Amino acid sequence: MEIMETAEERIEERIKAPISSDRLVYYLYRRPLHPELFEIYNSTEISHVNYGALIWITGCSHVITFSSGNRYLSEVIGPESELLPENGLSTRFVFRGEKNHEGRYSNGLRYYMSSNLERMSEAVLVRTYRELWDHGSNRRVFHAFPKDGHPTLAPFALIDYETRQRELHVNAFHCFPGQKAILKSQSIFEISR
Repeated sequence: MEIMETAEERIEERIKAPISSDRLVYYLYRRPLHPELFEIYNSTEISHVNYGALIWITGCSHVITFSSGNRYLSEVIGPESELLPENGLSTRFVFRGEKNHEGRYSNGLRYYMSSNLERMSEAVLVRTYRELWDHGSNRRVFHAFPKDGHPTLAPFALIDYETRQRELHVNAFHCFPGQKAILKSQSIFEISR
């Protein structure tokens, strides 16, 4: 007799999986996502006169939910997950090298995302890592994880943002020292009308 896994067991299994840049997938939803789908390590809420946003660090990955009235866009960068819904999914792809995505939606929202999963030498990794760590460890949304595959550097996620009148600009950095890789992404959420 086969026993079905519960959602909690699948979440636990995903949380315990090693942090890996090779498994990162990009999802864009036209709806908010439930926090129960994620292990949230750090978060912030942005309240602006024209919009709001939730930013969650969810492992060495993230979720950004942008809202203006009853209009939503949710960006997820994280491991492949069967727990994420198909309902409202607009775009999905696996990260390899440089990726870009742009969307204009009938509800008046626009979205731009540019990313680069960069593999680097040890020397470049250490220099870039230290610059990002120094910049980010005391700013915005940051979380460091236990060492995983590198003798001295720990994986981390850093998300910085800038609010503008009708736009939210988000810069995210996910560092995977054990694989000598950093995923850099820039996202712009814009209210066009």
